[in-house]
Amino acid sequence: MNYIKSPAYLDTIKEYMSQNLIKVLIGQRRIGKSVMLSQIMDLIKLEKPGSNLVFIDKEDLSFDEIRNHNDLVSFVEDNKVNIQVAFTIPDEQVKIREFGNLLQIKDNYRKLVVSLDNILISSYQGVEHIHLRDFLTATLLWEILLTEYLSPI
Repeated sequence: MNYIKSPAYLDTIKEYMSQNLIKVLIGQRRIGKSVMLSQIMDLIKLEKPGSNLVFIDKEDLSFDEIRNHNDLVSFVEDNKVNIQVAFTIPDEQVKIREFGNLLQIKDNYRKLVVSLDNILISSYQGVEHIHLRDFLTATLLWEILLTEYLSPI
């Protein structure tokens, strides 16, 4: 997301981020609360790589089914994903290594390998493969991660 950074606000919020407190951003509509949350998420990604972050835009109708805390917990639990990133996968040995890391994880969550390769196979033993360009240009990260959730039954 492109936005104008607000370091003064972000520095104020940053002081409280490590505290075990509930933080609330309040304000009128359309003044930048969502943009500020995006900036906070970007900061967390830089400072704590691998953090599990979820951004749900309630103005996006694809999230309309989330109406209470139980729906939110179910949504997050149902849509966890494991991601492995590789520069390229030039040969079978690298393919086995990159996909194998995810195959070793014994859960039922979606598994995804992201690389710069032209996609010759869309999956390998159930692990999906996607080009970095497609991963980064999705209108929402959820467009990729939640395909099963958003598709009709």
